[in-house]
Amino acid sequence: MFYYFFLNSQSDHLKSSINIVNHAPHSLCDSDLSNLHINYFYSNGEKWKFNYFGEIKKNELININKDDLGIKVKHKSIFVCLSEKKNIDDDYLQNSYKLEKIFHPPMRSNIKIFNNYSAASYQGEIPAIFLKKKLSLVSCSPMIQKMKGIKNFFYLVNLSNSPEIKEFKVEVLNIEKQKISELICTTNTVNFFDIEKINKTNDLVYIFKSSEYGGIPLYFSVNDDYTNMSIEHTHPPVEHVVFGDRSYFQRKKKTYWFENI
Repeated sequence: MFYYFFLNSQSDHLKSSINIVNHAPHSLCDSDLSNLHINYFYSNGEKWKFNYFGEIKKNELININKDDLGIKVKHKSIFVCLSEKKNIDDDYLQNSYKLEKIFHPPMRSNIKIFNNYSAASYQGEIPAIFLKKKLSLVSCSPMIQKMKGIKNFFYLVNLSNSPEIKEFKVEVLNIEKQKISELICTTNTVNFFDIEKINKTNDLVYIFKSSEYGGIPLYFSVNDDYTNMSIEHTHPPVEHVVFGDRSYFQRKKKTYWFENI
C-alpha cells in the first residue's frame, strides 16, 4: 500500500500532477489486480478531510493535475491513495499498512512538476508502513546545481497516521558538520524551501538532518525562464547496502551525522 502526493510550488509558472498506474510489474502479479478507487485528502490540523476522485481500472494509467481538484485545495498539501472501498476515513490511514492485498503488487506513481515548456518527474511513493513509524532524517544533497541562472529548492514530504500538524526542526549542515541553517517544517505537509535563502555560501553539498521527524527529501532545480528543470532525491541509507546488515549500516551513517564534532 502506498500514498502519493502533489509537489506544491510558490511559482505561478509551475503546475503539479501525478500519474497513477494500476498495472502489475510482471505477469505473476496480474491475478492480484482489481479495479480500485482514488481518494485524495489533507489535514486541517485536527482531522483528515477526504474527497473521492474516481475509479482506476485494472491495467489503467490515470493522470491527475492538482488543478483538477479545485481552487479550494490549491495551496494545501494534498495526498492521494488507492483503496478497495469508494470512501475512506481515519481508520483507513491507521490500518492501511495491514492491507497486504494492495501491497502486492505495489502501485507505482510518477510525481511531476511541469509548465508549457518543460517537465521534471520522479517515481515517488510513500509506503504505508511509514505512517506509523517514528522516522528521523539524514539527507545529503550532491545534486544541487550552483550555477548562474539556476534556482534550487528543497522539499520534505511528511505524512503520518495522525492528522495533527506539528512543527519540527531540520538542521542544515555542511560537510564539516557545521550547522549553517535551521528549517521549521510541519508534519503532514509538503514542506518547500528556497535553498538560496537557506544559505548563501558556495557549499556544493548540504546535509539535512532531524531527529524529530523524517520524510521524503527532494531537490528541485529550475532555470530563470522555467524552460529547464530537474527533480532528484536521495535514497535512504539502507539503499546503499546490497548485502549484509542494512539496519546496522543505517544506524552507523545516521549516528555519524547526529554526533557532535
